[in-house]
Amino acid sequence: MINCYNHDLFDKKKIPLGWFNNLQSADRKLIERINGYIFSPFSIQPWSESEKDFIKNNLWLDDNNHWFRYTGVKPEKSIFAICIPVHNEASFLPAMLGTILLSHLPKSAKITFLIITNGCTDNGSSQRIIFNFMSLFGEVQKKDINKNPLANKFTDEKIDKSYFLIDIDNIKFIHLNTNSAGKAYAINIANEIALKNNDPILINLDANVFIEPNSFAKMYVLAYEKFIHKPDNTAIIAGDKKADKLPPISASDEFFQKEFSGLNAREILPIIHNQLIPMHGAFMSWNPKSMLEEGGMPHTAVEDDVFAYRAVFNGKKVIKASGAVMWKVEPFTLKSRIIFLSRIIRGWLQAIEQFPYLKSFIKTQVSYMKDSRNGVIYADLKEWQKQNQKISEQTLLAIFQLWSKVYLTGVEEFKKRRFDCSWDDVPGTK
Repeated sequence: MINCYNHDLFDKKKIPLGWFNNLQSADRKLIERINGYIFSPFSIQPWSESEKDFIKNNLWLDDNNHWFRYTGVKPEKSIFAICIPVHNEASFLPAMLGTILLSHLPKSAKITFLIITNGCTDNGSSQRIIFNFMSLFGEVQKKDINKNPLANKFTDEKIDKSYFLIDIDNIKFIHLNTNSAGKAYAINIANEIALKNNDPILINLDANVFIEPNSFAKMYVLAYEKFIHKPDNTAIIAGDKKADKLPPISASDEFFQKEFSGLNAREILPIIHNQLIPMHGAFMSWNPKSMLEEGGMPHTAVEDDVFAYRAVFNGKKVIKASGAVMWKVEPFTLKSRIIFLSRIIRGWLQAIEQFPYLKSFIKTQVSYMKDSRNGVIYADLKEWQKQNQKISEQTLLAIFQLWSKVYLTGVEEFKKRRFDCSWDDVPGTK
């Protein structure tokens, strides 16, 4: 099986079961062939010629006709970039890159993959994985950023002085590192590169997200319509998020389920999370020029949500690309859920401080940012209870108290990390 530092490509322990089950039979058979072929593309050992030939002959086949059927756009006229922010993602990165290899992308399209490692503290594991993945396609070139500039100007001053590049027909992979930790830094770097390249569409794909083979095509066709063919006031197109299959729960969470009428920890967030803005920033697209005009990606711990709310506040639209499916690994234990939600609170408080004019709008739209002391969140929970008859008053009160704890924890975290937009590892997601 393809191995990467004890993490296998297409390892079912790392890839959501729903993603695998949704594959076409031909893609499943291809994965079986790969898993039966003994070689290690992400290890330190160099690729043999037979291993390279196997990949080239079986993965990323020329899907020009397939692309045109799906998008209605000729491959040679399809121009876009894909940003992959990476922050300590060595665990999921090999499996995520494997899903990209299965994507139906046309080789005659002009596609630039921008893999941006940002503030990684994993002893170089993420960077080595990316380098060895790129070496799959040939000799990776090391470029001096001053002699071979990627952008007219970078706002981030902590970018490395060199980057790595590989060309595959019209498709490029670029790996650039910055010591600035935070997804916003990575996205703003990618946006500045896309502007120099005149890419009309930039797609973000988080490094712990798994897309289906046709997801890029389905995202692109709507982005092409809204940003190029018939541009309107659409600012962001979000992917179609699917929940992954829950792993086995721990003993502590068995107690939690028993006490909370069978709910699992992950079900708490959707209970009072606003759904009017269909934002799932782990897989989204936008026009680089429009993002520049909006002021770039906000530097908060919930950068993509703030990006969307700021756009809507300014009269723009955020829409969902149905069928552009992404499968995302989320915290599923009670402990990890509290950590996850507290960080979200920190991010929203950062947003309110950076963009005071959004304060009322955020507190109107995001239920859990309302003042819990006045009972607004509890009132929202009561509305939810009407749709879930099995939820007792005692359970409802317990969930309300949990959210109060999460909020207070987030406030304390905000005080300590006012300007830190990075995420610490959350148990169960790394």
